[in-house]
Amino acid sequence: MSWCAEWMRDWLNAAGRSQLELARLAGVDAGNVSRWIRGHSKPDRDAIAKLTEILPQAEAAALVCAWLRDQMPRYADQLVKVETRATAVGEEFAPADFPEGISQELRKRLIFFSKLAVQNPDIRKILDVCYEAAKRGVNQSH
Repeated sequence: MSWCAEWMRDWLNAAGRSQLELARLAGVDAGNVSRWIRGHSKPDRDAIAKLTEILPQAEAAALVCAWLRDQMPRYADQLVKVETRATAVGEEFAPADFPEGISQELRKRLIFFSKLAVQNPDIRKILDVCYEAAKRGVNQSH
């Protein structure tokens, strides 16, 4: 079973769209979308990134979750739970669990930066370096 294929079938039916339209949105050949929907292959990161840019954010979050579930090894769902932790609030994307005291403006900036990090491998590398440096700093202070 492909979670991503199931999401795409449901989305196409609910949105009244065709596989050809989905292919255009993802920037791929219509044959790729057909294979995705039948579960014979999975979209790559670039196609998922393009779709997340144009889909409403709540739908994009659901698609990414489905795609991530497909990437997990068999039975990994017993160890790791993948779910969207966001809801659409009007046009805003509101994660459910920002810590207390974070302003709405900072939330927007964090979400924007997170989207950049997901789409850009160089930003992900910078974040990895910062994270490792912060971890070393915490460990040295103890």
